[in-house]
Amino acid sequence: MMGPVPTATWCVAFADGPGGGNPAPIVTDADQLSAEQMQQAAAEFGFETAFVLAPRAGGVRRFRYFVLTGAGPGNRANIRRQGPGCRGR
Repeated sequence: MMGPVPTATWCVAFADGPGGGNPAPIVTDADQLSAEQMQQAAAEFGFETAFVLAPRAGGVRRFRYFVLTGAGPGNRANIRRQGPGCRGR
C-alpha cells in the first residue's frame, strides 16, 4: 500500500516585504522518497528543498534538507506541486 503523494508547497523564507525572500520548496508526505529522489527533486526545483517525514514511534516529525549539487538523472520522484502556500515575515 502506498502512502499519500508527496506534495511540494512553495514558500518564501526571509522575506522582508512583497517580492522579497528566498524560494523554499517544502515537500510533505515524503516518506516514500529515497535520498536520491530527494536530491533529484531539489535539483529539479532549482532551490534548496526541505522534506517532511512522518515521526518514528514515539518521536516527532522528521525533516530532511537537501542543497543543490547538480545531480544528474536518476530515479525520479512523483511529487505533486502546488502554488504559493506560505509566506515568511
